[in-house]
Amino acid sequence: MSNEVATYEALGYRSASPSALFGRQSVLESGEPLYMGGYREAEVGDIFGSGAMLGDGGVAVVFEPTLWSGALYHIGVLFTLVLYLYMLLRSWSFVATVCSSMFSIRTERAMAMQGGELPLQRFKSAATLLGALLLALAGIRLANDNLVLSATLYDNTVERLPLYAIVVVAVIALWLIIFQRIVLWITRSEDVLHISSLARMAFIRGAVVAYPTLAAWLVAPESSSDVWSILTIISLSIVAIAYLKDTFLLFLAKKISIFYWILYLCTAILLPLSFVVTMLLKYFG
Repeated sequence: MSNEVATYEALGYRSASPSALFGRQSVLESGEPLYMGGYREAEVGDIFGSGAMLGDGGVAVVFEPTLWSGALYHIGVLFTLVLYLYMLLRSWSFVATVCSSMFSIRTERAMAMQGGELPLQRFKSAATLLGALLLALAGIRLANDNLVLSATLYDNTVERLPLYAIVVVAVIALWLIIFQRIVLWITRSEDVLHISSLARMAFIRGAVVAYPTLAAWLVAPESSSDVWSILTIISLSIVAIAYLKDTFLLFLAKKISIFYWILYLCTAILLPLSFVVTMLLKYFG
C-alpha cells in the first residue's frame, strides 16, 4: 500500500486526509462493519424521518379511465331505464304489437285501430326518444371498446361526450328527414311517406326489442361485455331483417326496380353511418 502511495506521489499526486475530503469532523475508520453482517434493517424513521409511519402495504387499485365513466353517461342510461319502464306500463299493448308484428303483414294502421291514433303517437314519440338516446350511448361504448384512444382525451371529453353523441344522432335524424322530403318533392308520390313510416317503425322496434340486452351492454364490465354485445347484435339483426323484408315487399308491390331499393338503402342508411364511422376514426383514432 505504501509503495502505491509513493508511486502516485512521484507522479505529482498527494495524499488527501479525510478532513480535506469530507470536512474537519471526518475521521478515517478501520473499514470494519459496525453491525454483525455489515448491514441492519432500517426503520421507517431512519429513512423518511421521525414523523413517518409504516402503512399496511396494500397496493392501491388503479382503474383505467373509460369514455363511459362519466356521470352524464350513467344518468343517461338510468333515464332510458325509467323511460322504458314507463312505456311498458302505459303502452304495453303497443309494445306487444311491435314485437309480434315483425314478421307479419300487420301494419301501423292495425296498431292504431287497437288503441287509437293519439296513444299511438305518444308511444311512437317516447320510443323514438328512447332509441335516439340508446344510439348516442351505444356510439360512446363502441368508440371506447374498438378504438385506440389518446390519454389526454379522457380528461377533456368524457363528461361532455354524451352531449356530443346526442348532437350527432340529431344530425343523422335531420339528414333522414331532409332526404325523405327531397325524394317526396321529386317523385310526388305518397309511397315515400310509407317508406319513411317503415323506417321509423323499424327504429322503434329496435329500441323496444334490443333494449334489455343493449342496456346491459352499456354498463357491463369488460369481462362480460362480449356476451351482451353478441346478444344485442342478434336482436338488432332480427329487426334489420324485418325492415329489409318490409321495404323489399313494398318496392315489389309497387313494381319499383330492385336497383332503386338498393340505392335507397345505401343513401338513407349506409351513407350517414359511414360518415359517422369516418368521423369517429378521425377524432378518436
